[in-house]
Amino acid sequence: MSSQNSPAPTSEVGGHQLLESMTDVAENSLFAMVDVAEDATWRAAAESEEGAMLLAHVGFSGPFSGAIDVLLPAALAQELGAAFLGAESPEEVSPANAADFAGEFANMTCGAWLTRTHPKDAFSLSAPQVAVSPADEPAGAGSTALFLLVNDRPVRARLSLASGQDAR
Repeated sequence: MSSQNSPAPTSEVGGHQLLESMTDVAENSLFAMVDVAEDATWRAAAESEEGAMLLAHVGFSGPFSGAIDVLLPAALAQELGAAFLGAESPEEVSPANAADFAGEFANMTCGAWLTRTHPKDAFSLSAPQVAVSPADEPAGAGSTALFLLVNDRPVRARLSLASGQDAR
């Protein structure tokens, strides 16, 4: 049963649980390794990427509303998509399917985070939206951003709660 009085998590709790959720998804579903990156390490990894960066966005609504965005290299989305599909190589995953998988990765992370933080509440998730984005796309005010290395490639996860949400 859903409780319409469930408060949104604080950014500190939300960020910690977002890291745990993304790590669970990456390690258990995609056979990938996740490490927290310091700013300089993340930026160096992002600058060394030769291909496009994808920004996958999934919104949610329920007792509180917000979104989770995942920024990752298109080549990493292709690699993780191959692992998820059981493909023999990343080259078997087309660029369009890699973009679709980037959206699915954000969707899986969002679902895992909501389940971890509010297991008894019901939420609606929007269909993932994916676009090419610069690596230096700002994290946004009022959001919690994690800078990670997934298989040694730069990934940024961002949790944003709708303005006016109770953040107790």
